[in-house]
Amino acid sequence: MNILKWNRKIKKIETEKNKIDFVYTYVDSLDQKWKKKWKKTFPNENINSVRYVNYDEIYFSLKTLEKYGKNICNNIYIFTDNQKLNDNKLSRWLLKKIKYVFHSDIIPKKFLPTFNSITIESFIHLIPKLTENFIYMNDDVFLGNELTNNFLYKNNILNILVFINNKKKYKYNKNKPWEHYYINADLLFKKKTGIISNINPTHTIYLMNKKVCYITWVMFKNELLNSITNKRESKNINFWYLTYLIGLYLGYYTYKVPNLKESYLMYCEKIGNKNTKKRLLTEVKTLFKNRPVIFCFNNITKLCSSIWKYIQLNYI
Repeated sequence: MNILKWNRKIKKIETEKNKIDFVYTYVDSLDQKWKKKWKKTFPNENINSVRYVNYDEIYFSLKTLEKYGKNICNNIYIFTDNQKLNDNKLSRWLLKKIKYVFHSDIIPKKFLPTFNSITIESFIHLIPKLTENFIYMNDDVFLGNELTNNFLYKNNILNILVFINNKKKYKYNKNKPWEHYYINADLLFKKKTGIISNINPTHTIYLMNKKVCYITWVMFKNELLNSITNKRESKNINFWYLTYLIGLYLGYYTYKVPNLKESYLMYCEKIGNKNTKKRLLTEVKTLFKNRPVIFCFNNITKLCSSIWKYIQLNYI
């Protein structure tokens, strides 16, 4: 049996639809203290310019949150390695809502310093006073239209966004290391429950529940602890994705497959033989036409910085 068929059959667990917290993981790669930690930890490695260099994505993401998520937002947590945002780039409303949580506050000392977002994500549910349901945001994810409880819940059940893949292959591709973290979660889940995962994650907002996070840690504590590293490695297990499988399995979540007006993804990097700028210009037209509830502009580099600037200046 696959996880979606299982989820459709089981009784669901309702939840309250109160205001919800947003959690961002964030790194400022220009911070000299952070750079020194990197050089001390990885003396022979350069900082990955795509993964760690930012183009002020988080400020625009926060701006869209204020515009389109104000009515449901409780607090905004910025989870960082002792870093803070530039207050001069934030509105009064954001300054009141933002709270900082540092890695050392909740991540065990033996795993620090960490430069691995997968490790960091594994502990966000431990943020003190976090709402029972919360939204995890990457800084390259933005709200593009009004975000409401009707979008987040279905019949008082958290309604996560996934794609269906009934022909999923659990094969590791060395040229696609980012897939390994999801495959590890799929195989671990199958081994524990006997149920096959037929979902693919999508780069969007991640709806999470603290109880599901705690249950996931109880079920897979040893495996998760053994998978934690201070930079990305093939043995990592994507925690939020594993909680999706557990949430669907236990009935805490239902699901929907988003259409282009609900969640939209653009990649900055070259895809196949297509002209990147030409492709992106077409995608930007689609973005402005559909104005989806959520959109992502992944892996921004100098290649698409002019298009990124256009979005920032003209979307809201």
